[in-house]
Amino acid sequence: MKQLKITQKITSRPESKAFNKYLVDVRAIKPFANADEEYECALKASKGDEEAMNELITRNLKFVISVAKQYSGSKYPLEELVTEGNYGLIEAAKRFEPSKGFKFISYAVWYIRKNVLDYINKSHDPIRLPINKVNNLNKIKQEISNLEQLHQRTVFNSDLLFSDNLDLNLKDINNLMAIDSISIASLDSPMSSDVDSGSMIDVIANKNIESTDHLVNNNDVKILMDSAMSVLSDKQRAIINLSYGLDGEDPLNLIEIGEKVDMSREGVRRVREKALKLLKISMRRKGIKLDMFNN
Repeated sequence: MKQLKITQKITSRPESKAFNKYLVDVRAIKPFANADEEYECALKASKGDEEAMNELITRNLKFVISVAKQYSGSKYPLEELVTEGNYGLIEAAKRFEPSKGFKFISYAVWYIRKNVLDYINKSHDPIRLPINKVNNLNKIKQEISNLEQLHQRTVFNSDLLFSDNLDLNLKDINNLMAIDSISIASLDSPMSSDVDSGSMIDVIANKNIESTDHLVNNNDVKILMDSAMSVLSDKQRAIINLSYGLDGEDPLNLIEIGEKVDMSREGVRRVREKALKLLKISMRRKGIKLDMFNN
């Protein structure tokens, strides 16, 4: 029998020639002739016979494809689903204990589906759903497809309430279909096919960064403030600067300012109070409005 090697990924291109050839090769593989033949092979595999292990896996590759087709579509290429299902098949073959009396494929189907659904849930969907929700969603899609073929019309969510194949209420159906319809784009995605078009992140404002004209605005304010403060004495100007951090330093309290200008706390307060009155008059004349001086 031809041995097929299951690699990490068959290929990265959907519906590639390599994958099509893989499907042809798998189609040609014959299943076990009967349950006894499968049992003997599985028994050898469980005892460490690598050749028997490979045969057990290879003869069941066709079943993986049939499971993967239940979940394939534009969002989930069959090739990738088959690859994931094959990993589940391999895991099942390593864990299988034929002495318990189960058919291998009955045991393996759980691992195959689990791997396929895990891949769908983790790799493609930005919103992760529990496995049972993924199963329900796929049942809904399958039923919609069946009803559309049967009635030759658009199927609405309410139509699914009369299906014998679904045990879901309308709220659950609506929620699952709403989640499935959500489209989430990466901020790094290009805005167009033009290589110089940039991405979404380039046009979204960052509230943590000052606007590019802040240097000009700040410079204008500084010029106006210097002009308004020209009516103050050097000591008054120093106290105002220290009180409001106008020189880029952190604002200081009266005691800290007193230590710097060699004055008492009360003396600093009186000088600042007088300086503010003069400054506000000067600012009004020059049309300057700054909230920091209103307190």
